[in-house]
Formats: sequence, structure tokens, C-alpha cells
Amino acid sequence: MDLICDQLGTFVSSTGLMLDIIGAILIFLYGLPEALSRKGHQYIITEQEDHAEVLKAKKYDFRARIGLALLIAGFVLQLVGIWL
Repeated sequence: MDLICDQLGTFVSSTGLMLDIIGAILIFLYGLPEALSRKGHQYIITEQEDHAEVLKAKKYDFRARIGLALLIAGFVLQLVGIWL
């Protein structure tokens, strides 16, 4: 019975670690502002609204939130895995 509990704890911790890795990748790809110019270029702001950019921003925000949720879930699973 102890062997099964040890393996279950290892499995839960490993699953949590995988969720953390996936969440960190999603936050890295989609959580950073895309329009940031590292070369110092300035962007012209107009009063027009580009619907494609709005949809793209929503997609980025959604994926960044999923990444954060995966990170939190992964940490929780790792903590649970320690106590199993």
C-alpha cells in the first residue's frame, strides 16, 4: 500500500511539474506585451479601432490566463504530491 501511495505522490507531483512547464511557456509566449519596441520605435495612435488587433489581444489575454491557471494548478498538484 505504501508503494502505491509513493507512486501516486510521484505521479501527482510530476503532473504538476508538467502543468507548470506548459503554463510558463504560455505565459512567456502570450503574457508579454507584443507592441513593445525594444529599438525605441514609436507607434502612431489613431482613433480608429482595428478589429483584428482587438481579437488578437483577446486571444493573447485568454492564453496568458490559461498559462497562469496551469501554473497555479501545477503548484497545487506538486504540494499535494508531497503529502501523498
